[in-house]
Amino acid sequence: MRKLPLIALLLLGSPAWAAEWTESVSFLVKTDGSPSGTAHVYDSEDFQRMLILFEDREQAAVLDLATVSVSAIPADSIRSSETDGALHSPEGIGSYLAPLEQEEGTLSFLWNETPVTIEPVPPLIGPVDRERVFAVKPTYETAAKEYEPAEEAAAALRAVDAPTEIHVFFGTWCHACKKSVPPLIGTIDRVGNDRFTMRFIGVDEDLTEPAEEIDRYYVSTTPTIVVLQNGGEIGRIEDEPVVSVEADLVAILKSKR
Repeated sequence: MRKLPLIALLLLGSPAWAAEWTESVSFLVKTDGSPSGTAHVYDSEDFQRMLILFEDREQAAVLDLATVSVSAIPADSIRSSETDGALHSPEGIGSYLAPLEQEEGTLSFLWNETPVTIEPVPPLIGPVDRERVFAVKPTYETAAKEYEPAEEAAAALRAVDAPTEIHVFFGTWCHACKKSVPPLIGTIDRVGNDRFTMRFIGVDEDLTEPAEEIDRYYVSTTPTIVVLQNGGEIGRIEDEPVVSVEADLVAILKSKR
């Protein structure tokens, strides 16, 4: 077979990168009734389609709300933007997978006879235990288990002998929380120092509830990670860490000395 020059392949055989996807953290994906810790949801620019990307599958699902149908595209055809973090996929390469069903805000379809549902994440407001956090945000648990803190910082945290409380203010709707909260949980778990205790407080999007907790700790952004010893604050991480959650935590604890 005669090989076409690269420019011909680009003109004739390469699909346009027309679809742009932005991650949505407001949905929970379940497979066969169980929350998936490997599924990530993305919205199209016009919010008429959704991309479901599974870390452990070779195909991603595209849900078309207008045609109420689901198609499958190769996961390796999806590219991430280096500038804004958005995903891009070519148009016209999907294969029909299943009809899309909608009922009371929940979307569902069958993937190889396995039920898949996408439903709004229920809000978590006020103090909540980590089991409830993981139940609502299963990707947090997966990311926490996979996170490996820098060993130098981990060693410093293992050496902490003063009782230290970490209050984590987060929102189920918050993109920045997904980047910082799982690494924090993973760090504390891997360090294994029982001098650390963590407390999770869910907040609403307007940062008005729970009012007493928000006012007491002067929470103005999410996530806000407040570090306390002897009942008093010694430092905090807001929005995103300067270096990493473990390095910033070590810096806060050193500043107390």
